Amino acid sequence: MSALALKYGVTDQQLGTMITDQHIAAVSQFLVRWEDVGPELGLSRVDLQEIKSDPGTTVQTKNRQVLQKWKSAKFRSATYKVLVETLDGMEEAPCADQVCGLIRGE
Repeated sequence: MSALALKYGVTDQQLGTMITDQHIAAVSQFLVRWEDVGPELGLSRVDLQEIKSDPGTTVQTKNRQVLQKWKSAKFRSATYKVLVETLDGMEEAPCADQVCGLIRGE
């Protein structure tokens, strides 16, 4: 089992799964720093500017847009592992733990 899986109490198989739209909706409620997470997930400046300039959208909507664009661009590579590694690397362990809570069914 990888160190990441051990740290967050999930299996490598769970981490290797593509993120679901249902979990994207849930993560968008607690994701922090969407403007920092987006580039780390590989979104372009154009994508981020498009999200940022969308008038009247809530932070949760912007979070969802970042995650949806990431999933659309990366498709099968848009896994829980990538998201958790990204959040963990950004010192957002509480957010990464919440993502893993979704995986664990909490």
